[in-house]
Amino acid sequence: MDKAMQISRGINISGTLVSTLRFVDDIDVLEEDCDSLHQQIEQLKVAAEEAGLLINTKKMKTLVFGDRNIEKRVQIAGNIIENVEQFEYLGSLLTWDNSYSDEIKRKIGTSIGAMTALKII
Repeated sequence: MDKAMQISRGINISGTLVSTLRFVDDIDVLEEDCDSLHQQIEQLKVAAEEAGLLINTKKMKTLVFGDRNIEKRVQIAGNIIENVEQFEYLGSLLTWDNSYSDEIKRKIGTSIGAMTALKII
């Protein structure tokens, strides 16, 4: 997988190019545009296949920060990847507009649920 990610790609965060976020079996691929994202995912797919692994495109999603609707869609192995307005990653809600209000509401709801459960004890 590292071989597929060695090319200088990704998004610039304070002068550092970040191309992926990885945790256990999750890999988030970060790119500035749809074509670059498609290329990077294709390289990742090839590297995975060389290692005897498969990428589950049915679980794959795209999220474009700052734009709710995009005209261009990423297609991998004949499957068009669904673009979503939000998804949960490592317990945090990521949204297209980078809003934290829904995430804060979720956390408050979770806290209230936990406190209610403690009152029963």
